[in-house]
Amino acid sequence: MTPQSNLVINAVIRPGAQEDLETLLVSMNQTDHPGMADPKNALLPFGKFGKIHFARFVIVDDQTLKDFACAKLDVPSYPVTLVFMVDCDGSGDALLADLIGNAKAAAGLRRVFQHCVGFEKSPDLLTFMKQHRIKPAAPYVNWIGRSVAQVHK
Repeated sequence: MTPQSNLVINAVIRPGAQEDLETLLVSMNQTDHPGMADPKNALLPFGKFGKIHFARFVIVDDQTLKDFACAKLDVPSYPVTLVFMVDCDGSGDALLADLIGNAKAAAGLRRVFQHCVGFEKSPDLLTFMKQHRIKPAAPYVNWIGRSVAQVHK
């Protein structure tokens, strides 16, 4: 049975960088399917990694903060974050090593994460991603042990 895992990176987006980040992420999409990444996109060609069940970048911005003001409560301040989520065959650590070890994928990840707080132009990408890795409270696996290759068949 193929073990399955995940990789979740959560990093705060630099103030003023969100619009440029959104434009960059949209460039990954299929032209005829907005919101769906092209597996062969030029930034991060996820299709080259045969262990990935799904991979997504999500910008997390709390849209409910105005509810606090309506209730006459103090409005909390939460940073806008970028979440990179991947479900994969094998370990998340192994996939992370594969992504970092692939020059094109590593360059794409650097272009994405340069919009985040704490990321400089030439940092150690692996260290940055490990520092911002979080463990999901409830990971999802559709069919335990079914590999990407089996799903495609």
